Amino acid sequence: QIEVQTGTGKGGNKQEEVYHTNYILDLLVIPELKYIASASADSNLCLWDMTTLKGKSIHTDHTSKIYSLDWVEN
Repeated sequence: QIEVQTGTGKGGNKQEEVYHTNYILDLLVIPELKYIASASADSNLCLWDMTTLKGKSIHTDHTSKIYSLDWVEN
């Protein structure tokens, strides 16, 4: 199970930070970084900590669905 809700709202109240609001279309494990990447129909790309399964970051630059992910090492 991946935790998808974290953060603090106004006045210190717990507020949900939602990583995906639509179907996840692809997952990619990046073992050398210890991350899992998820791509969604909501056009978000999210990174998850592989050890804790907590969200690390949300990337919202895409303007349409993300169908697949790939990783290329430099």
